[in-house]
Amino acid sequence: MQTNPETVLRKAERLNPARAQKLNKLIVEDHFGKLKAILTKHDLLNFPERIFNMDENGCRLQLHKDPRALAQKGAKRVTVMACGNAVGSTIPSNAYSKECKKIQPGKKSVCRVSIVRMTQKGSMTTETFVELIRHFVRFKPNGTCLLIFDGAKTHLDYNICKVAEKNEVIL
Repeated sequence: MQTNPETVLRKAERLNPARAQKLNKLIVEDHFGKLKAILTKHDLLNFPERIFNMDENGCRLQLHKDPRALAQKGAKRVTVMACGNAVGSTIPSNAYSKECKKIQPGKKSVCRVSIVRMTQKGSMTTETFVELIRHFVRFKPNGTCLLIFDGAKTHLDYNICKVAEKNEVIL
């Protein structure tokens, strides 16, 4: 932090209780059963480099400790969408903020991002998720890829499905 004076230490958000309830054995087994069926159907079981997960929020498993997180000074809310595959390769991140001037791609910062978008609440919208799918397509390996993401309502739109299907992305 001494070498990055624009960085501050902030409290990270706790795990949402509704999300914590979904971390039970039956739900997790059901999820992985469905995942295996999809991987088998699309012949992806032996191609981990074509299996991606993306999320705009971290998931904490500790409920009673407030960890600290690094953030840019003055930034009220910046959401970063991270995407990586099962072998550890990543797609360049996107960031969403209410004030784009506070974070600039390529500048010295805590988190390097390739695209910064301004949104009304500083988080993902359906339109920015469609853009994100197009961004993902530019960096994904050739062939069919699986993209796993959460069921946020901004991620559920017909236009997202059209762009994904056209570009060999299974959602």
